[in-house]
Amino acid sequence: MPNQSKKALVKKGEKGEDQIDKTVKCTVDRGALPSDAVFKGHDRIISQNIIFKRENTEYLVELYYSPSEKKTYRGALPEEYSGYFPGIKGILHTQLSNV
Repeated sequence: MPNQSKKALVKKGEKGEDQIDKTVKCTVDRGALPSDAVFKGHDRIISQNIIFKRENTEYLVELYYSPSEKKTYRGALPEEYSGYFPGIKGILHTQLSNV
């Protein structure tokens, strides 16, 4: 990649340069360098990844029992509840609809 400019390696979005969460330095074994080698900076390469993180939500649904009616009353789940693994279902639906 010596012929590519740094601008080609650093992708810029509408809001400027990408935010960096972690930096890893890739060093040269200095024992393998000739005595006249001079440090000239770094090649900057950005690797982007999406991290999925767990978010478990517990819903405590109230239950009431009426002995006179022999009936159980149950609280309603909020509208945003969409079952188990709602985020994964959305991602899979999006990906499968593009196939």
